[in-house]
This record gives sequence, C-alpha cells and structure tokens, in this order.
Amino acid sequence: MAYERKLRFKEGDRVIHCSNTGFTGGDIKQRVRYGTVQRIFYKTNKRGAKHPYVEVLMDNTGHREQYMASRVELEADKQQVLSKHIESTQIH
Repeated sequence: MAYERKLRFKEGDRVIHCSNTGFTGGDIKQRVRYGTVQRIFYKTNKRGAKHPYVEVLMDNTGHREQYMASRVELEADKQQVLSKHIESTQIH
C-alpha cells in the first residue's frame, strides 16, 4: 500500500502558480497566476510512486489546469514565495 501524505491544500483554497521561465526577462509579478483549488488527486508514475496533484480553476482564463502540488503555493504565502524567487534569480 502506497503512502499518501497529508497535503497543505484543500478544496476551495486560494493558490498561486509562479511560472518558472528562468532568465527570459520580464516582471515576476506578471508571471504569477491566481486560482482556486477544485480537487486534489494522485497520479502514479511508472515505478508505482504516487504524487499529489491539484486541479486549479484559474481566475484569468476560467480554465481548469493541473499542477503538481509542489508547484503551487497558498495565496497567503505570496510575499514569501516572491521574495524567495527573486533572490534565486539574482546574478552576482
């Protein structure tokens, strides 16, 4: 029996997805997308491991999109997520 961990999301939570486009330029705030979690499910890979996914209803398009749970964050944590993302893209 595979282990299914408890997720930090539940249906109805507001989340953000920040696209990881690297050094292509542009403002990070333009790449942040908002949505609402519609459902949570698990996908099994070829080796049999289950990975959590969330289906998000996006605000700007009204489309349902599926993301790995590790690729989205709660909207309440937005400022912390953006500051970490900006720090990681600084070139020294």
